[in-house]
Amino acid sequence: MIQAGVYQIRNLVNNHRYIGSSVDLTARLGQHSYFLRRNNHKNEYLQHAWNKYGALSFAFEILLYCDPENLVLFEQICIDELGADYNIRIIAESNAGIEFSEEHKKKISIARMGHPGYGKGLRRSEEFCRKVSEGKKGNTGRLGQPHTEESKRKMSENRKGRGLGPHTEERNQKVRAALTGRKRPPFSEEWKRNISEGNKGKHLSEEHKRNVSIALSGKKRSPLSEEHKHQISLANKGRTSNRKGVKLSEETIRKMIIGHKRNRLQHEMELIS
Repeated sequence: MIQAGVYQIRNLVNNHRYIGSSVDLTARLGQHSYFLRRNNHKNEYLQHAWNKYGALSFAFEILLYCDPENLVLFEQICIDELGADYNIRIIAESNAGIEFSEEHKKKISIARMGHPGYGKGLRRSEEFCRKVSEGKKGNTGRLGQPHTEESKRKMSENRKGRGLGPHTEERNQKVRAALTGRKRPPFSEEWKRNISEGNKGKHLSEEHKRNVSIALSGKKRSPLSEEHKHQISLANKGRTSNRKGVKLSEETIRKMIIGHKRNRLQHEMELIS
């Protein structure tokens, strides 16, 4: 659950502290921890103290929860009452709602060049992944909580103009070039088993089937290359059909014959045209 409020990073040795506020306390404290542990925090005072005393000498503590519009007010009160030895600014400020000029945005972009995003390229350990998985079990987020009409309207306004736009030929060529040479790693047996278990008992509704049929209408499948056919042949060697020994009903046989005739007629029409 996302909560706004005021927090502190307190040095347990000398009781010096850094005080801040955020609309998402969990995310903000996680960011502080991430950059401090990698000796890359933008606050040099806090980073120096962290390096000197060690991670075990610091406590990440939430001082209070409040509405987002009152964050700066309560942050300033905490700074005045408790003191903030590691804060660069002793006057609480917020960048929320500030419109940066194009020149300012350009400077920020240049300054960030070469700096990967938060966690980008970081390899997670098996233990870390397991803990994340355990922590997310049972967390349904907003499942069953419909958005209000006002919320939908705001989301719609916010997303306007952010789409990828039409798939132009130039864009398609760039995508193809980026994917050239990439191979999907083979699925593990455990992954296949999990997918199989998850799909058991699932049946497509008639409406879903109809929508799929409409979406595929008029689409022509490109002919398979000889290499593709060879790969399919190799992949199917030794496999037995899961319908082997199953007796087809008269209705199924009739539909298969009609489908075969339709495909053959369509192929002949293409040859004529």
